[in-house]
Amino acid sequence: MPMFVILGLCLPIMSYILMMVSLGWQDPHLSLGGVTSTIGGEGPIYLYESPQTTHYLAQASGNYEVLLKPWRDYFKDRGRAFHEIKNLDKLSNKPGSVLILPSAIALNDAERAQIANFQSRGGSVLATWASGSRGGSGEWRGWQFMATLGFHVLGENTSATADRQMVIRGETPLTLSQPAGQRMWMTHSSEPLLRVTGEMIAAQFTDWSRDVADDHSRNGAVLYTESKSSRTAAFAFSESSWEAAPVPIHQLIDSTLNWLQRRPSLALGSWPNGNHAAQIIEMDTEQDFRNGTLFSEMMQNEQLPPTFFILTSVALQNPDALRAYAAAGEIGYHGDVHDKFKSQAESEQERRLANMQQQMASILPGRAHTSIGFRAPYESYDTNTEKLMHQAGIRYHVVGPNRSDAQLPLFVKMKGVAPADELLVIPRTQRDDLNLLAASQTPAVMTQNLLDDLSSTVNNGGLGLLSVHSQNFAAGSPLAQAMPAYLSQVSKYSRAGLLWAAPAADINDWWRERQRIQVAASVMRGQRLEMNITVTGKKPVKGATIDVFLPSRDAVPVVHGSKVGAVVPQIRRVDDFRSQFVFESLAPGDYSYQVNFSERTP
Repeated sequence: MPMFVILGLCLPIMSYILMMVSLGWQDPHLSLGGVTSTIGGEGPIYLYESPQTTHYLAQASGNYEVLLKPWRDYFKDRGRAFHEIKNLDKLSNKPGSVLILPSAIALNDAERAQIANFQSRGGSVLATWASGSRGGSGEWRGWQFMATLGFHVLGENTSATADRQMVIRGETPLTLSQPAGQRMWMTHSSEPLLRVTGEMIAAQFTDWSRDVADDHSRNGAVLYTESKSSRTAAFAFSESSWEAAPVPIHQLIDSTLNWLQRRPSLALGSWPNGNHAAQIIEMDTEQDFRNGTLFSEMMQNEQLPPTFFILTSVALQNPDALRAYAAAGEIGYHGDVHDKFKSQAESEQERRLANMQQQMASILPGRAHTSIGFRAPYESYDTNTEKLMHQAGIRYHVVGPNRSDAQLPLFVKMKGVAPADELLVIPRTQRDDLNLLAASQTPAVMTQNLLDDLSSTVNNGGLGLLSVHSQNFAAGSPLAQAMPAYLSQVSKYSRAGLLWAAPAADINDWWRERQRIQVAASVMRGQRLEMNITVTGKKPVKGATIDVFLPSRDAVPVVHGSKVGAVVPQIRRVDDFRSQFVFESLAPGDYSYQVNFSERTP
């Protein structure tokens, strides 16, 4: 009897799936944070094994197979259909066709003409590394071929400027499955990284701290653009460079090929109300405790919310100042005394955490229990610290930049702790004042370094966290002189809706709210999306934002609720490749929408 019941349930489901597939339904691929895309498209994907490149590399004692194998591994790993070809005579005219040029260094004039013809008929191209930089006989031709695809190669990353971290820009159609600001180490190889610029940058090369010494647009690692007839993408690195990180590169290729095939996709936005990035500015308030007054005044002048992490033993000597800071912004803990927690006995750590809470309560009896943040002295803590702070009611703690390769918060998995109650980790994603003082000879240089870090945060769509120390913030100090211009720019980004400047507690609250949202979509033939949103919990989520990556740069998304009275989002156009659905409020429940695309009128 159980078998008959199972068959009775499964057969109708299978019949429905087969019927929907026949109508053009595709299986959704769910990825990071409610991201949806669909593996596979209508047009074929071609991997071009260039005969000219094979010959040129053989003459130079190289082997083209080394650069082709990573692609074969990718398609095998993904189970994705492709055609490996050695000539370009029979490229398809079918919409959504994609030609991959895997470091196709040597291309003769006939090949270039065939590629251009393929593009004119609507085909898309993905070119890696130095494709087309040499002619059919191996002679140097420069970067004109890449320029015809829409990308401008400025040269190689030399040994003096070889920034080998590829940093992901969040919320682009090519990186929607990866966290904003994610660092990926690119393996050293005989093929140098290139410096490329173009219309849209999805990733760039930086050093480990995400510092870009040159202009941000000149270090493009992954780029994309769209002409009237064709979409093109470029990887400014060779296939041998991704040996150290094949999994994230495969995710990058997934999204890149989907975009080149003009498949619309969705991703749950990292930040509420359509903001592209977020920013915390905090002070570790310890020595020269009263310098926090100047910091607070500067923040309030720009209508920005300060966060203070308080060393409570020093606060006991400055109770009036602490009360003023509590009236101006968020108060978190920086420990009882300025000693490391890491490697201390568990009993000693527990005593210290209880002591700091008692000291805070003696000054702020009505506020101490609302302090939910912690930042360990010297950024020094261990698993016992995290366990004990969680038991003490701490909801988040700010850590050093080594904790995560992404520029986003993350949760600590703890045995016996429900996901909704896990401890949130907020990594310091910018250079702090100690780094800046070591690198800056003058306030002007420090200001520029601060602005560079801010620009990186906004470009990456991640969370920026600037940490400063009270002892470095005396009136007239280099840091105090550098900060006003920085804060002014933060305020400008905030007013423009590009940056959410928030106290750390609000970031904590939002990241927990975001966990309650799940987004999934199915792509229907004709470039239509069926979008489903689920909100769990017991209260509404405010400001949920869904990024919509368009099937063409002239496309305009139109949303229809599948049920009468469905919550209708505000639709915002971000650029020619992305729009947003912003929901003022979503109560717990399930929501279904149909998303169609029309053409934008000139």
